[in-house]
Amino acid sequence: KSEEPASRAASMMHSVSAGRYDQPDYRLNALLDFHARADTTVSPLVMLSKFRHFVIVDDRGARAKLFDLAIAPEADYPPITNLLFNNEKREQMVLPWKEVQKIEWRHRQIKVSNLGAAEAATDDWLKKELLLRRDVMDALVLDLHNRRATRANDLWLAKDDGQLLLKAADTSAGAVFR
Repeated sequence: KSEEPASRAASMMHSVSAGRYDQPDYRLNALLDFHARADTTVSPLVMLSKFRHFVIVDDRGARAKLFDLAIAPEADYPPITNLLFNNEKREQMVLPWKEVQKIEWRHRQIKVSNLGAAEAATDDWLKKELLLRRDVMDALVLDLHNRRATRANDLWLAKDDGQLLLKAADTSAGAVFR
């Protein structure tokens, strides 16, 4: 029996959030392509290990490689608040999430209005912020369901209502190899 594409995507995402997603990357790429072609109510999930390879592109064509993401940790599903990237002088720059216009999943691009609106990431700012790659990846996390401590080998992000949210930590052994 054939399922609707949105139903298959929702089923796949449920498996991801339940920690049972151990399928090859082509399943994730197929899901991203599905969302790139269709306007659906199901939000795409992407792993941080894949999303960190996206390129930030502004309206003038300026480009920068995404370096890290800052989150606001006070919510159950923390939203991304800032994008971090290195400018042409190799200085770390911070761009607020509100500058993001859209994410082009198929082309692996984050479209922003103006990369020039970014500010330098000062040492004080970096000390205060919680960054996904620096602070959360490979961190020891508590699995309350299974009552054990484990490592966050990868992180699942989902777009919801114009915001990118941290949805889950992948603690599976397969995530180590991504």
